[in-house]
This record gives sequence, C-alpha cells and structure tokens, in this order.
Amino acid sequence: MSTKRDRMLLIEEMLVKNPQDIFLNYALAMEFKSAKDVDKALSQLDKVIALDKAYIAAYFQKGELLMQIGQSKSALVFLQKGKELALQSNDTRTAGEFSELILALAD
Repeated sequence: MSTKRDRMLLIEEMLVKNPQDIFLNYALAMEFKSAKDVDKALSQLDKVIALDKAYIAAYFQKGELLMQIGQSKSALVFLQKGKELALQSNDTRTAGEFSELILALAD
C-alpha cells in the first residue's frame, strides 16, 4: 500500500505530463489538505478553479478550508459561488451542502 507521500509524488509526476488535468490537480489539492498543508491546498484549489470555473467540488473544499483558518468572509464568497453553480446544474443535494456550510458561518 502506498503512503500519502507516495500518492502525492505519483500525482505530481502525472501532472508533469498532463498539467491541465482537472482531476489530477484536484487530487493533489486533496492530498495537501489531507497532509494539513493548508497553504498548498488552497493554492492548488485556486489552480483547479482557474482551469475550470465550474468545478463545484473545488469551491466546497476551498470554502471549508478558509472556514477552518478563520477567513469567514473569503469562505462565504467561495461557498456562495459553489452553491450558485450547484443550483445551475440542478444539483440540489450539493447546493444543500453548501447551504449548511454557509449557515455554519453565521454561528
């Protein structure tokens, strides 16, 4: 079984060959998040969003990370955008998940 570091290295190697691959970029962001490297995770999520403005999961993860580090205003921007994208895609379940995080910000 590979370690987290092995997975991260494998993803990075694949990104050298396919730097525009949305899934690989998102997977790397999730590896950084799992490793608790918030700055790198946020930066990688920015790259995902730059590559695909409609990648809903990136907005959710970025909003959640920003909440964790106390950047509520910034988190709200990404969560509202993600909710809007989910509603445009008729994904009410995901929109509901965004709503729950948005409500948690109000607490």
